[in-house]
Amino acid sequence: LTMMVVQAGAGLHVFDKDPDFARTALENIEVSGRKALGELDRILGLMREDHDGSERAPRPGLDRLPALVDDTRSAGMRIDLSITGDESAVAPEVSRTAYRIIQEALTNVVKHAGAAPTRVEVVVGDETVEVSVTNGPPSAGAPQNGDPPVAGGVRCLAGVRERTSILGGVFDAGPTDEGGYRLWARLPRDGG
Repeated sequence: LTMMVVQAGAGLHVFDKDPDFARTALENIEVSGRKALGELDRILGLMREDHDGSERAPRPGLDRLPALVDDTRSAGMRIDLSITGDESAVAPEVSRTAYRIIQEALTNVVKHAGAAPTRVEVVVGDETVEVSVTNGPPSAGAPQNGDPPVAGGVRCLAGVRERTSILGGVFDAGPTDEGGYRLWARLPRDGG
């Protein structure tokens, strides 16, 4: 943190005189901040203990995605899952974030779109991980309670946007031409 404060101070000091130096300082602060958040996440994970002192189960990542989809299917959902690339090459915090994004989106599909057909896609590239959850139009009888009847309910969208932003990724969500909804995020594979 001390280095981030020093870099911020130096960047502010020369902001108008040397914009290139200021830009470099800001880029360094961003990289340091992401690394610090990842490290903090790991430390907090190690510190979490149940009231009896035993460690909590590890938080799930992309390796647990097939089980999540199977559990959701058992609730009557029609879900296609596609995973391309090597999910073991993804940084742990990115893997957990991608899993949580998909979990939140599937929860909202169940809640707001009923048994709408849904496709979950994960593409692990050399530098990025892309996840998308796309559902068809809401099924007959799906609850309509003011939230979007789609994969990205209002609270889900805010959570996904925040999770994606913390890792330096990009996020998009919106209706499809077919009357459904698509939630998409791209994250840096190594966590920034």
